[in-house]
Amino acid sequence: MAAVVGTAVLASGLVVTTTVPVSAATGTITGGVFIDRNVNGTYDATGSGQTAGDSAFPGVVVRAFDSTGAEVGSTTVASDGTYSLSVASSESSDVRVEFTVPEGYQPTIVASPTTANSSGTTVQFVSLGARNVNLGLQVPGNYCNNNVAIAAVCLRRGATSYFPAGGVVKATTFTSPTPSTNVSTKAQVGSTWGLGYQRTTGLIWNSAMIRSHSGLGPQGIGGLYVSRRDGTLVASFDLVASKGLVLEPATGTFTDANRGIRNDDGPHHDPQAFWGVGKAGFGDLDVSVDGRYLWITNLWQRSIHRIEITGTAAAPTLGAVTTWSLDDGFDCSYAASVLRGWALEPNDDGSVKVGAVCTNEGATPTLATYAEGGVVLRLDPTQSGAAAWSTLTTVSLAYSHVTDGCGFKPAGAAGIVPCRWMNWSDDYAVTLGLSGIAAGFALWAQPMITDIETMVDGSLILGMNDRSSYQLGQTNYGPVAGDTRLVSGRVSGDMLLMCKSGAGWAQESGGRCVGDTTYTAGSGRTLEFFDDLVKIFGAPHPERVIGGLAIAPPNYPQDIASTSMDPQTIGSGGLQWNTVANGNDTYDGATRRAINLTTEFSKAAGMGDVEVLCDAAPLQIGNRIWIDADGDGVQDPGEVPVAGVTVRLYDEAGTLVGTAVTNAAGEYYFTSTLIEAASGGNSPDQ
Repeated sequence: MAAVVGTAVLASGLVVTTTVPVSAATGTITGGVFIDRNVNGTYDATGSGQTAGDSAFPGVVVRAFDSTGAEVGSTTVASDGTYSLSVASSESSDVRVEFTVPEGYQPTIVASPTTANSSGTTVQFVSLGARNVNLGLQVPGNYCNNNVAIAAVCLRRGATSYFPAGGVVKATTFTSPTPSTNVSTKAQVGSTWGLGYQRTTGLIWNSAMIRSHSGLGPQGIGGLYVSRRDGTLVASFDLVASKGLVLEPATGTFTDANRGIRNDDGPHHDPQAFWGVGKAGFGDLDVSVDGRYLWITNLWQRSIHRIEITGTAAAPTLGAVTTWSLDDGFDCSYAASVLRGWALEPNDDGSVKVGAVCTNEGATPTLATYAEGGVVLRLDPTQSGAAAWSTLTTVSLAYSHVTDGCGFKPAGAAGIVPCRWMNWSDDYAVTLGLSGIAAGFALWAQPMITDIETMVDGSLILGMNDRSSYQLGQTNYGPVAGDTRLVSGRVSGDMLLMCKSGAGWAQESGGRCVGDTTYTAGSGRTLEFFDDLVKIFGAPHPERVIGGLAIAPPNYPQDIASTSMDPQTIGSGGLQWNTVANGNDTYDGATRRAINLTTEFSKAAGMGDVEVLCDAAPLQIGNRIWIDADGDGVQDPGEVPVAGVTVRLYDEAGTLVGTAVTNAAGEYYFTSTLIEAASGGNSPDQ
């Protein structure tokens, strides 16, 4: 309790100190807590590029402390995002307000100049009666700039010396696709699939892939390539030579020379790649949410690697490699099955989702319904062995789709093979005998879970690709020597919806998930949730998804882009868009979104991964300078802030990169902006 201190001198000369109690300070502080979607430090009822602007964030605990350090008030933010904090028995009218930030969230920036809708910091110094003591929160991984870019991998035929300038990684805009620009070329990277974006540096990471009739890049089967959006190749690595990764049965198995890859567009057999697709080299690649690691799938060893990213944006390097075996994560039902992974999706907590299938590849190829299934696993990098793995959900692959145009039977047989999954096989003669060749096309749809995207409510979208669409080329020979029939692959992929249901997930069936009321397929579609039927060329072609997915950031309308066959014109590969509200192809709406990116493999799989390129959320350095009257190193209420202090910020090279002056509250801030220049990285400005 506050007191007035006085002294009195008695006649004896004795000095007596007296204290006179006064009333404790009492009052109220009000404000709000909100999600700052565009990370501008201000609550916006509507936002450019955002769904509905910023939103209330209830449940945050707000506490007040007086200058003695005693807690003098506490409350919880209400459902509308507001709070009223009653303070009693404070030593004075000056208090320190502290917000308890939930795990996974960070404070937004402090805007300048401040307004009634502005956010402060998680610790604020105010007087009783203060209003608009606000806090904005963000999830850095959810942020994206308004003009969202998207990049996709295009696969190309022949050696890298054939049509070397052809774009392999191409970029366009997410909301309104425009003619694409090249991020990397065939000569630079060759045949690739995995694609990851490092927000903190603006670098695009891309990994090699085994695809029939497509030559590897300069770094071979272990190739890892780093580019900027302007088309500059910043670095490349051979992860076999530099990190000792084993990606094939014997060194040189998948060299272009050993495979007969040609320096022209002539036909060749490429038997190594026919069996190597999905079994050798790399699968998916992603960058961790914090930008510190690469996650990459080793198909040959059936393992997942985490590789530390070191160096700088201008000269990236690679650090330690940690490895986990898929065999520790899940057991397939049948002895003939092998668990083969591909898809990766990093989580905010540092773990990663892994998509895999049980292949039943040891069984004799048959037209019977696919009896094995897939699985989505969670890999916890803080653990090793079996303890690192947990099963999130299993995936049934026995479902049937439409039956028009998805497969073939031998000449003279009635009907066609239903559009469904078959067991994995490298026996070209047997599978071709069962499925046949119709109009030059062959198909033996073998399931691969190649990508995973998580929606705001926790539901999953799985990108499924058909292995045979990578095993076969376009008007090229099959893998058998002497067989000179020209055959083309044909895409038969899919997007699967897995609805969040309590602690688990429910798989879609009949255009919706059982027990779920959030997701129902658009009008007239009862077989599956996502519309992936080509309708614009007359005869429909179903199941055209190639398996790469990229969802819009959570702050935007939740559309999903997927790699696709025939997105705009026959015989092309590119991107199509669907809305996750009802699964409709955006061709069904007034705004048509699709883009052609390549024609190299026609109706066979000519696309790889796809990635949204979001800038890093703005960062701030700074806070407050004050007079520490009691010298305890703690910012106490009532201690005087110091205005007019000049603060200078230097980078690691000692270069001055920012100057700020403290305001009346003693506060200063440096706010970062991602600068895509030769030096790369985050350069702070005032």
